[in-house]
Amino acid sequence: MAVWPVVDDTVALDDLLAEARSDVRDVAWRHGFELVAAGSPVLREGRTVAGSGGAEFVVTVSAFVRARTTELGVPA
Repeated sequence: MAVWPVVDDTVALDDLLAEARSDVRDVAWRHGFELVAAGSPVLREGRTVAGSGGAEFVVTVSAFVRARTTELGVPA
């Protein structure tokens, strides 16, 4: 699951969800994964989500990913 803390409460909900939807592939890539499929972004209370960093609210996206490399650094 990818997590985006909501740090600006003046941004419209539709914009927050759109940002997460467009960013999830890049987040997976930065962490060494390739995005296979992603669910819809959801606004949630931060206290209920690991990785919220103490934010009151977060946007989450559940995703299926696969490793881009093996443990030895060989492409998967």
